[in-house]
Amino acid sequence: MYDLAFIDTQQPDVPVNPEANDISFENGDLAVISGEPRVFQDLAKILLTQIGSDSIAPTYGSDIPGLTGAIEGPNLMSRINDGVSQAVSFLVANQHANTPNETITGIQVLSVTQPAGNPYEIDINLILNLQNGSTVEAAI
Repeated sequence: MYDLAFIDTQQPDVPVNPEANDISFENGDLAVISGEPRVFQDLAKILLTQIGSDSIAPTYGSDIPGLTGAIEGPNLMSRINDGVSQAVSFLVANQHANTPNETITGIQVLSVTQPAGNPYEIDINLILNLQNGSTVEAAI
């Protein structure tokens, strides 16, 4: 299955470059993306969309954008972990007509850490399993 291409590299880190959140063109046609890059793009889109902000799909998104600037507390890492898990669960439940190299079967690794000495940064590392046996990695 194809989607419009918003992310123009194979395995970018989030945040993506400023030009990536727009429709891309190749040779005068709309650029499309498929396979593992599409899975990464789907993941980036859902994690960067505040849940409830889309009136057509109010359950699409995550709580992560709303946590920007949150003070570290005992529940912050857990809330981020839960937000990522819920977003991936939404993607899994709403996969339709995806090819095996686009079908997410689950999370292999999810880690949420805060680098030592930097209270303003949180790293999310995620590896998703796909139906064809491959994985998609994301460092957010």
